[in-house]
Amino acid sequence: MKVHSDENNSETRARILQAAWDLASEQGYGAVTMRNVAKAANMGKSTLYRHYTTKEEVYRDVTVAWGKHFAQQLREQKLQGITVGERLCCIFSKVMKEAQDHPNLIASYVASLLSNTEDPHGSRNQLEMLTPGLIGLAVGNTACQPKNQQLAHSVLGHIMLSSMQLMSANLLTADRAAADINKTAELLLQDIWNKPCS
Repeated sequence: MKVHSDENNSETRARILQAAWDLASEQGYGAVTMRNVAKAANMGKSTLYRHYTTKEEVYRDVTVAWGKHFAQQLREQKLQGITVGERLCCIFSKVMKEAQDHPNLIASYVASLLSNTEDPHGSRNQLEMLTPGLIGLAVGNTACQPKNQQLAHSVLGHIMLSSMQLMSANLLTADRAAADINKTAELLLQDIWNKPCS
């Protein structure tokens, strides 16, 4: 993934995030030290610390960038299925496949998310919005909204997080994780599951 900076972010921040992404992809979360990130980004540690104070902060922002990139890829693809349920199954399968294909990144994501460090960039809130965004992709422009939307977002987000954690420990396959998530989604979203998408 190529990390792109938003309008509010500098090129320096994009270099930091790309360096952390590359380190975690190649060597795992243990390689994402502030010293290694600074070196990989070709900058001094003082420059890095002006933008981030901990590796957890860096990695939460890397994960947000990955989530946005992945969601954009999904938006650009034609999602399979004509109902909300069929599209959600497609989306959750792709999410779990992506997690399976990037185990070091997922382990890093889980570790940074579970960290109790401060979050000055608001990354945790952005991470929490990934699940509602995925459901929104499936629902599309239809006027249907699930009755228990907040509960569905929360439960499905937690199941995806625990599934990713189990997958990073090689205790769960992507197919099994997707099947579990899809079954739970069907139960939580039964009022819109079979509705057509636009």
